[in-house]
Amino acid sequence: MPYRQHSYNSATLNLLVRTAGAPEASIGAIRHAAAEVSPDVPLSFSTMLDHVSRGVEDSKFRALLVGLFAAVAVCLATAGVYGVMAYAVTERSKEIGLRMALGASRASVLQLIIRQGLALVVAGLVVGLSVAAATGRFLKTVLFDVQPLDAGVYFGVALLLALVALGAGLVPARRASGVDPVKVLKAD
Repeated sequence: MPYRQHSYNSATLNLLVRTAGAPEASIGAIRHAAAEVSPDVPLSFSTMLDHVSRGVEDSKFRALLVGLFAAVAVCLATAGVYGVMAYAVTERSKEIGLRMALGASRASVLQLIIRQGLALVVAGLVVGLSVAAATGRFLKTVLFDVQPLDAGVYFGVALLLALVALGAGLVPARRASGVDPVKVLKAD
């Protein structure tokens, strides 16, 4: 490109050189050739890989931020599911104590609470994945080499959230199944 058409920054000029060997080996010859034309021009050298890497630094940083925010969102979702499950178990402690007093086993109480917690998660996943699929078409312009309706990604997210919900619901469920029915029924 002619120097006068180099409009974005008139203080610098980039010269691209294709070499047969390692680019670093050609720096001396290029510096010598440039000094013959204009000895007072300062030069700096970088490989095309370094130049391209600097060009995508902003995108990498944004991707890192999105990943960090996603990790924080998973932690908040885990805390939320745990809080809701713990509150529901606390509110149902009399019912659970009555069930156990009438002969329900610890395992059946554990299964009941986990099943109800996973039912809520499944309902949330159906709604969330539907919204993600609908908005994925609009995000297609900002996605590179990723399909907006990638079944592997959706399956991975569903599996991750199901495991998170199972883990978050397991602690309140174990606590509820260990309730002494006599103490719960006398507490009123």
